[in-house]
Amino acid sequence: MISFPSFIVENNWFWIIALIVVLYFTIRGYLWQTIYEDRNVTLDENTKEAISKFKRIYVFRIQDALYNGICSFSGFVALYTEAKIIIKIIDYSRISLGTTTFLIFLTLISICGISGVIPRLLHLGKLPGQK
Repeated sequence: MISFPSFIVENNWFWIIALIVVLYFTIRGYLWQTIYEDRNVTLDENTKEAISKFKRIYVFRIQDALYNGICSFSGFVALYTEAKIIIKIIDYSRISLGTTTFLIFLTLISICGISGVIPRLLHLGKLPGQK
């Protein structure tokens, strides 16, 4: 039986799954910006006409797609880094406080990144569910 950390480090399936999830969040960011742009009430019709279609795609949609994709990818990199560290630990009872704190931080980043929450955290500056 393969242990969880070694599956991440030694298997190419991890990066294939990461690529699929990152592509999903990239496309989701692009489409979300398309919907948001269509519903944006602050731009009147004259302003929308002044910004060409290419500029709207380049400035708004591609930026949001890359932003979501990179944030999702950071979650997979954090999980990979955490797995590499856990594999190197020989005695779990002798882990220092700094290593434990760093592993907890990597766990939170990986969960938030893979689930697509990091863009919202960075944009709004608050956790989901907070007002």
